[in-house]
Amino acid sequence: MLRGERWDRPAPSDWVYVNNFDDSRRPTAIQLPPGRAIALRDTMQQVIEDLRIALPALFESEDYQARHAAIDQKFQAKQCEAFTKLNEKAADANMALLRTPMGFLIAPVRDGKAVPPDEFNAWPEDDRRAAEKTIETLQSELEQIVRQIPLWEREHRDEVQQLDRQTALVAIDQNINEAKRRFSDVSQVEKYLSTVRADLIDNTALFLAKPQGELGAIFGAVLTNTVDRYHVNVLVSQSAKDSPIPIVRELHPTLANLVGSVEYVSQHGALVTNFRLVKGGAMHRANGGFLLLDARHLLSEPFSWPALKRMLRQREIRVEDVARFVGLTSTVSLEPPFHSTLKSSSSATGCCTTFFPPTIPK
Repeated sequence: MLRGERWDRPAPSDWVYVNNFDDSRRPTAIQLPPGRAIALRDTMQQVIEDLRIALPALFESEDYQARHAAIDQKFQAKQCEAFTKLNEKAADANMALLRTPMGFLIAPVRDGKAVPPDEFNAWPEDDRRAAEKTIETLQSELEQIVRQIPLWEREHRDEVQQLDRQTALVAIDQNINEAKRRFSDVSQVEKYLSTVRADLIDNTALFLAKPQGELGAIFGAVLTNTVDRYHVNVLVSQSAKDSPIPIVRELHPTLANLVGSVEYVSQHGALVTNFRLVKGGAMHRANGGFLLLDARHLLSEPFSWPALKRMLRQREIRVEDVARFVGLTSTVSLEPPFHSTLKSSSSATGCCTTFFPPTIPK
């Protein structure tokens, strides 16, 4: 009966979850025009694959290596100049700047050799005091240079980071701008791609690691997991072969089957999850169309009927974990949002209940 009727309704939207880079526990839900979710997922997959190749090539190029070497040389020259001037000043005063395992040391010189402490203590008192005064002056200048070294190192790091950002932007902007052109009609996607661009700039090192040796395969798997943060989790996708209005019949209306679930994987003995493990339920698939449920089966589930009423009243689909719902686990989970303005009506015939939730608006 539902398939045979013509329903004056817009085609339901696609929905995806993407990483929230500010708070990974609260992934971002994005609404797309029908049939565009798969395209976004494939586009982001292509962006990551391209960056895996392009970024290492850029950082291994002769141009980058030459510019990096110039920054290093500039930093080393600045230190060398400061110590050279101090060394020349010490030589004019018959002193020497010595490097020891404990740091730098200024010592008096006679006949081109540093004077041992025993010999220095045997000097006439006037000569010794004059030498100590000179050493004190040079030591003060040495301390100033040593205090400046961390500042120079910070400047060195800042210049290297700026070079890395400029180098990475060549590949990042090319790929992100191409992705934006494909989804220029979806403002939420453009905003998301801008956040991806900023995060890629800050985490370029994820693409530059080169695991080697016996543990290379393990490190390679870890690297793959780290870049999963840029992938797209397709929650609902309307393909061309689907009917214009989704008709979903849920034969086993458990809470997870109705509202979706958050899955977990074991890593190093702990259960962890991320936005890619959020799975949609029948309510997500039926949104904008029809959901058919057997009333007896629905009422026999301890949490499904109250959850369904909450969704219809609050006009919101919220993924709920049964284990956390009854307090059986304290594992850190996600809070994925999925909002709706459900102005639904329902009709019941016998044991079959039909709900009519309209499309979720922006």
